[in-house]
Amino acid sequence: MDAALINSGAPLHIVVLLKQVFDPSTPPDRIAIGADHRSISVGAGLTPVMNGYDANALEEAIRLKERHGASVTAISLGEEQASTVVRRALALGADAGVLVVAPAGLGQGATFTAALLSAALKRLPKADLVLCGRASSDTDAGQVPAIVAAALDAPLILPVSAVLSSAEDHIVVERLSDRGVQRLKSAFPCVLGVSNEANTPRPPSLKGVMTAKKAPLTIWNSADLSVETAPAVTLQRLSARENVPVDIEIIAGSPAEAGARLAERLVEAEFVR
Repeated sequence: MDAALINSGAPLHIVVLLKQVFDPSTPPDRIAIGADHRSISVGAGLTPVMNGYDANALEEAIRLKERHGASVTAISLGEEQASTVVRRALALGADAGVLVVAPAGLGQGATFTAALLSAALKRLPKADLVLCGRASSDTDAGQVPAIVAAALDAPLILPVSAVLSSAEDHIVVERLSDRGVQRLKSAFPCVLGVSNEANTPRPPSLKGVMTAKKAPLTIWNSADLSVETAPAVTLQRLSARENVPVDIEIIAGSPAEAGARLAERLVEAEFVR
């Protein structure tokens, strides 16, 4: 086992799966479909960031570490620049970082991504708890958590809106559902897909950032993990939706007058009869 990896003797070993994505606050005019029609490009000077839901997952891991003395390993998959996401996790309090070097574009597919992450998880000291975001902001597919859980033969709970308590052999969480909130208890090991309702991620400290810059990372590739799985689904082509002009009309007058005029316009437009 690589020296950069933590010891499995900690009371609770948490592994957090992190994805590097384009900054969701990037202005639309700085985003374009790549020349290959299968990738997204952004303007120069725009730095990729940690997926927002993954940041929520990392925050929960750090909180569990603070409360229970857990050890936290952060894993990201991507090109070498994805190491910035792992180092941010270290700056925030993760104990070890792993980068799985592999293509991580939109065309790779969830099956291929999950196969690599699952192989990395199996090579680490056994994880009691795997945390990740409920989905990623670039595709919003939310498939990787389920595939990873299946590969580990572990239960999956998502979207998790709160981590209520944890003990030596189980965790209690709240899960959002169509009918409200469910309180669930799961034995370890398990996989949790965390939602943004769970917390507000903390910023890293200056000391944490400086320490993380010098911290060793474990770097693996698909050959190291003996993964040869080809993507089950491949992206053929990306296309942008055409902008359709929209007319906006402000209806003035008292509430009664505005309501009557709105009703007339809805009838005229044949939205109601």
